[in-house]
Amino acid sequence: MNKAINIILLFATVFIAIGVFGDSSDAAIDDTFESGDFSYRVIYSGSYDHAVAVTGYTGSSLHMNIPDTVTYESIEHMVLYVDGTFYSNLSNEIVSIHFPKYLEDFSESRFDGFYSLESITVSTENDTFFAHDDALYKISGDDTLLLMCPQEKVGTHTIHEDTTHIMDYAFENCTRITTVDIPKNVSIVTISAFNGTDSLNAINVSEDNEKFASADGALYDDVNKTLIKYPLGKTASEYVVMDGTVTI
Repeated sequence: MNKAINIILLFATVFIAIGVFGDSSDAAIDDTFESGDFSYRVIYSGSYDHAVAVTGYTGSSLHMNIPDTVTYESIEHMVLYVDGTFYSNLSNEIVSIHFPKYLEDFSESRFDGFYSLESITVSTENDTFFAHDDALYKISGDDTLLLMCPQEKVGTHTIHEDTTHIMDYAFENCTRITTVDIPKNVSIVTISAFNGTDSLNAINVSEDNEKFASADGALYDDVNKTLIKYPLGKTASEYVVMDGTVTI
């Protein structure tokens, strides 16, 4: 009888310890620390889940590879977010960025100063983001959003066939892009999407697209009969708008 009581007390003690103390991590929300080539901020520290935002890059490589996880206070933390204060003194020299598998969100504006960026890759295990033809995309419900094409992307970018939205500033300052191919499922193109595309000479739209059309390299809203974008890189001395155009 005494042996049975001792066993019960032992298990009770273990369960109470787990409930009260969780794990042995001393990590607290908003703790900041450095590990490897990056600095981080703790954004969640519970009994079983731990997560951080990456706040900066301190490495010397021009190929920035954000890790899936990082260890802090002896506990593995998932890298879920690129912080709004993200900074690197190599911003204008970085040529590639790799995003990790647990990444859930980030501020696209954090990479405005990455003028030398040529390619973006994403872990194939990430369920929210993916890369295609060097650009960054996000899956949001039933929609697929083109978020960002790297500014030093050269030549043609063929937008992923599942894309529904071309977001604000997606091609901003992509001065070496010459051609963009838009697939049939795109239904939203923001006005600022092609800001600063000085070498762009053709925007081609799939004939199966029910919302947009192209004529001689220019982009039209075919439903509202509006000329949306005349490529800045075209050198023709004159241009005849598409028949039926109402608004320029």
